[in-house]
Formats: sequence, structure tokens, C-alpha cells
Amino acid sequence: MSHVRDVLTVDALSLAKQPTIIGTNADEGVAFVPLQAGGRINETEAAAATLAFFLCPAVESVADRLAAGLPVYRYFYAGNFTNVSPQGFLGAYHESELPLLFGTDDEFRGPSTPLEEETSRAMQDAWLAFASAGTEGMAEVGWPKFNFGTGEVREFGAAGVAVRDIQLRDEQAKCAPIIGVTALVG
Repeated sequence: MSHVRDVLTVDALSLAKQPTIIGTNADEGVAFVPLQAGGRINETEAAAATLAFFLCPAVESVADRLAAGLPVYRYFYAGNFTNVSPQGFLGAYHESELPLLFGTDDEFRGPSTPLEEETSRAMQDAWLAFASAGTEGMAEVGWPKFNFGTGEVREFGAAGVAVRDIQLRDEQAKCAPIIGVTALVG
């Protein structure tokens, strides 16, 4: 017997009728810009790459799902842990959250820090709650459904704090001219 997922069509997009976790990392564009003399990166180019290739596509996906009435949970990963990152200047590069999410962060270049361990547990607890109980599980871990009015997202691993809710409204609003969605700030 085959199983076919229910889907919605939003402007010719097919979306699964399921809640979704959509996230981005603070420094995703860093690895996609050339190094300058002395091993430095051009912060402006890196920020532009993060915006154009990672944040704005995520925001567009979120907008499509919200337009279809689907719950979305947004995260922002900002951890920069030396045992995971091959170079400190990479910061929270693309996919650097995965070792923490899968609990393999201490299998790279040394032991994890206490903040790293706490961040890893917080991420694993949240994803397990989502996988086990969907929106009810997210409510249990206090992760609010995303809306553009507040721009509130769950942040992991930044500023010495494992998990907290922050506002990304201003950053996400920069995507309006890029993706053609004007209602990004509510």
C-alpha cells in the first residue's frame, strides 16, 4: 500500500500540510566569498551572500507556508564552537549546527564546551518535541509559532546563551525587495 502526502498548492508550489521548522545560520555566506589577503573575509560580501542565498530563500519559504495557513517554527543558529569549526572566522557557517543537533559535536576537534553541550541538548529537545508531538510539542518547549508581525525566532548558541527567543524582523525585512514579498514586518 502506498502513502501519498496531502499537499497544498500556493502559487504553483506544492507544500506538505505539516508544521515545519525552518532555520538559518548567522554566517552562512562566509564560506562562499573569497578570502582576502591575510586570511580575512570581506564582511559586507559575506553578509550579502548570507542574505541572498540563505536568509531570503528561507523567508520566502516561510511566507509561502504562512500564506497556506501552515505553522512554521523559525530558528537562527549563531554558535561558533572551535571544536566544530575548521576555522574560527567561519562563525556559524552553513550546516555548522548539525553536529550539535545530532549530538556529535564532541567527535570533531576536541571536547565540547559547557555552552555547546547545553545548546546541543536544547536543540535536540526541541526537535524531539517537534517530531514526537508536532505543534503541541513545540508549545511544551515554549517555541512560539512564527509570524512576521513579531519576527520572533528561536536562537541557539549565541552570546553565551544556549537558547533564547530574539527578533529578526529587521534582517528579514531586508528580503522584501529581493523576493518581492512586502508584508515581511507585519
